[in-house]
Amino acid sequence: GTHSSTFSGTPFMLSIADAVLDRFADREAWTARVADLEASLRDLVSEAAEAVPAIVESTEAHGGVARLLLRAPVAWDVRVAALGASRSTETNSPGVLLASTGMAPDVVAVHPPLTITTEDLAVIRDGLIRALRSLG
Repeated sequence: GTHSSTFSGTPFMLSIADAVLDRFADREAWTARVADLEASLRDLVSEAAEAVPAIVESTEAHGGVARLLLRAPVAWDVRVAALGASRSTETNSPGVLLASTGMAPDVVAVHPPLTITTEDLAVIRDGLIRALRSLG
């Protein structure tokens, strides 16, 4: 009882929860979407690994999350390079937000929203490959 959320019981928050749950009412459609996203992410990280095999040791995708196991503890550098693309004057490409933790400094994760488009996945792929190439 020492920790609670200030707004968790308000009608506004309950209406948000209700709207989110309504989106998942058609479970079969979302299950199919997750399977499609998993296949797309598997292709995305495989292409990145093939483009820069000296940096990427292996890849995998499960549901809406993919990861790249790197050959060295450079996940932070990959994240910085991927995000930095938006600051480049050479390209008109947006930066890419990747995930990693200090507990796994050789792993980079990609976990986009379930509603991501094919075009946006291509942007992530290109930004990820550009970031990996900048290290090697």
